[in-house]
Amino acid sequence: MARAATRPKKQDDACSATALRNRWSIIFHHVAKFVGCHSVMKARNESGMGEADILNDTRTLYTEQQGSSFIFEGCWLILRSCPKFMEGMSSQGGGSRTSSVDAIASEERQRPVGQKGSKAGLVDDKEDTRILKQ
Repeated sequence: MARAATRPKKQDDACSATALRNRWSIIFHHVAKFVGCHSVMKARNESGMGEADILNDTRTLYTEQQGSSFIFEGCWLILRSCPKFMEGMSSQGGGSRTSSVDAIASEERQRPVGQKGSKAGLVDDKEDTRILKQ
């Protein structure tokens, strides 16, 4: 038994769900910070800057803000096409549209009857038919 406990872990052993969740949270945190830096650099929209220049400036900004270099660039290259990490998602759309008081009043409708209300209505209907039969 003691021998099995000291056996090295095989390469194909599965990681636990908790370990994967913890690793994902670390990757997610750093990639989200990098995406924020990248969107700041893209928003500058400097003339003559290509994607490579923007990426270099993004790395520099990330290092200045976080105090360490960005080590998940491979992950970012995969994740940047995912909706959660797409730039501009949070900056699009702004507040809600306002409407006048008249528009709200005209749109006001009666709510549909819920379960309790419909059951109470059935009981009332039964009482009405019982009274009518008498």
